[in-house]
Amino acid sequence: MRDRGHRLVILAPEQSRLLEEASNAGLETHAVPFRKSTQAADLRHLVWYLRHLRPDILNTHSSVDTWVSCLAGKLCRIPAIIRTRHLGKPVHPHLLNRWLYGSLCHHVFTTGERTTQALIRNLRLPPSHVSTIPTGIQPPTKLPERDAARRAFTEALDLPAETRFIGCLAVLRQGKGHHVLIEAFRQIQAQWPYHHLLMIGDGGYRHVLETLIKDANLQLRIHLTGYRSDTWNVLRALDVHVLASTSVEGTPQAILQAQFANCPVIGSASGAITEVITHGHTGLLVPPGDAESLAQALLQHLTNSHDADRMAQNARQYVQTHHTLDQMGAHILAQYDQLLRGRTTLNT
Repeated sequence: MRDRGHRLVILAPEQSRLLEEASNAGLETHAVPFRKSTQAADLRHLVWYLRHLRPDILNTHSSVDTWVSCLAGKLCRIPAIIRTRHLGKPVHPHLLNRWLYGSLCHHVFTTGERTTQALIRNLRLPPSHVSTIPTGIQPPTKLPERDAARRAFTEALDLPAETRFIGCLAVLRQGKGHHVLIEAFRQIQAQWPYHHLLMIGDGGYRHVLETLIKDANLQLRIHLTGYRSDTWNVLRALDVHVLASTSVEGTPQAILQAQFANCPVIGSASGAITEVITHGHTGLLVPPGDAESLAQALLQHLTNSHDADRMAQNARQYVQTHHTLDQMGAHILAQYDQLLRGRTTLNT
């Protein structure tokens, strides 16, 4: 948005990574707690701030901030209020949610067509009220060399040079299916003694995963690396990237990034994952929660590198064609423009 000449202001909790990274990127930022306990104060503060800012567009993204922002936006007569729904988890069709998604905002964005259709069906929304905006990624100008990326991990973890990696790049929470991946890896690890499993990310589920890894006696083969900002180095170090989600996913950016990085992917057939992985063409799909099927898919990628490379090349082409940040931005701006049709400027 900034690169296309628009003024962008990020409102987020003071300690959030989003606010920190937006500030580091030179964007305008404004701290709002967005906690359940501060909703009344947040609403008053946001009304004051929006009256000062006078934006054309207000785009909200999560639960607490959506309620506060949509109410403030209505009170301030913001011309276009959009609620973006990233998650694929069904929204309960009670009266308040139907009001929030139907009347309190002017439009709804989702990241996957399945989520769009579920909202229309469950909340009885007009199809014209909801738009699918496919997730976009910012591709690097040049991908890191595979051998150098792999070597960086072997040296950091003090592993033999011949070590290879399977990985999962995702926040550590229950619905991401890390426990399924641990069990699948346990089933194949004896056959592939040089392969280690990397779980990249932070989250409240870490202590549970540490216990599962210890119970499986795989502390030397499975590594919880914590959050890493060098996404492309991580993905280029992997032989396979896995997202074994057991909850309904939106469009997962990590899978798109892995596909662009020419890394073979496996995903659970959950939510919008099935929209970015075509089984046997751009990756492999397995039933959610099925560790045995996931183990077989891992074996398929590891034992048939020619086929895995073919799928990875198809996937990279797919992402380049459908899921770049520029394409996503153009789609969003077209929707914004439609909502603001008749206005002469789009300032914020």
